Amino acid sequence: MTDTKGNPREAFLEALTLLSRHKDTLVPKLEQLSQWTRERGFLGGLVLTLLIACTGFPPVLGLSSLTTFSGFVYGFPLGFVPAYVGAYVGGTCCFILSRRYGHGYVRKILTSHHIMANITRAIEKKGFKLFLLIRFAPYPYNVLNVTLAGTTIPTTQFLVVTGMSLIKLLPQIYIGSQLINFTDSLTQHPSPVKLFGLLLAASLGIGILVYLYWLSKKMINQVVHDEEEHNGLVRHNRESETLWALDDRSNEEL
Repeated sequence: MTDTKGNPREAFLEALTLLSRHKDTLVPKLEQLSQWTRERGFLGGLVLTLLIACTGFPPVLGLSSLTTFSGFVYGFPLGFVPAYVGAYVGGTCCFILSRRYGHGYVRKILTSHHIMANITRAIEKKGFKLFLLIRFAPYPYNVLNVTLAGTTIPTTQFLVVTGMSLIKLLPQIYIGSQLINFTDSLTQHPSPVKLFGLLLAASLGIGILVYLYWLSKKMINQVVHDEEEHNGLVRHNRESETLWALDDRSNEEL
């Protein structure tokens, strides 16, 4: 197997290659499950929406997989509806419940995840813009729902920012809708143009995610650095004032 460590583009292509190798067994099962979901009409869409909503709570995984499956079932852009509604409802419920009843769990997350603790500090300092940027960046969606419950941001701001940021699910919906075409392109001797288009789309998507992560991390580190520098300056001033007070007392005694 090719070593893809540190190379997202090669990892993406290898994942598609593995999928194409097992296409004869995996795709029929996906199609059967997809047909079952569509035949149930509203009920099928509701079940898929609820499953996606569950991924808004840690440690439940599967948001990306279920979002891609939604695109596979309903196509693009219709598959965006259950994915968006499910992710939005799940994230909102997790945030509200964690803020009201999960104080201990929130503290546990912030204590054990240094990065998440820094995120909360940065959001409270920078506000809406950094909050929106972090929501678009590839941080764990469900862990962020809990982490954000430990901040002082208003619930209305959480609802607005989360609603705006979930448009990032659209590329996964598109990938799901084109899943069979992707695997076919790797098994049927595709033209260089198709391969280039696939590679370009993957590189662009990964590049945007990496840039958003880098930018948000840079801003978070800057806020933390400024805060620590300020705290150090305050501590230094207090120590200086204490020394001056001791010197004054010594002079008075003399």
